[in-house]
Amino acid sequence: MNRRLFPASLAVIGALVVTAPVEAVPGGPIHTLLRGRWICELPGDAEMQPTALPDDSFRAIPDSSYQMADGKRGTYALFGRILTMTSGPLKGRRYELNNRAMARQIDAAGEFIGPRCIHAGTPTGVDAGDDSSGSDSGNSDI
Repeated sequence: MNRRLFPASLAVIGALVVTAPVEAVPGGPIHTLLRGRWICELPGDAEMQPTALPDDSFRAIPDSSYQMADGKRGTYALFGRILTMTSGPLKGRRYELNNRAMARQIDAAGEFIGPRCIHAGTPTGVDAGDDSSGSDSGNSDI
């Protein structure tokens, strides 16, 4: 009797393994940013407009890369909602995405530290002259 249960048990375990969601790394699913311009600024309030940070602004380009206004490039990793600049001028900076079009800079402890970056363009990320349509647009987790 036990010999008959063993293959059935293996089949059930195999079915569970196949249907379980798989994450590439512990940080969450891998994503890419909406392609196009990301404008960074210090948030304003009711009395003061946001303060632009042009030296921190960048353009998200293919292959999990970004480009600064001066042409320098770097790469990033986006796991779950945490964006980490892994090379280039912004290397080491971390952001938490509030949604697909806004990221707030965080420190090593995950606390917000002021600057935010906002995707310039339409809410869907599809802009005339902006190659946003090819970037993970079907993902609504972020």
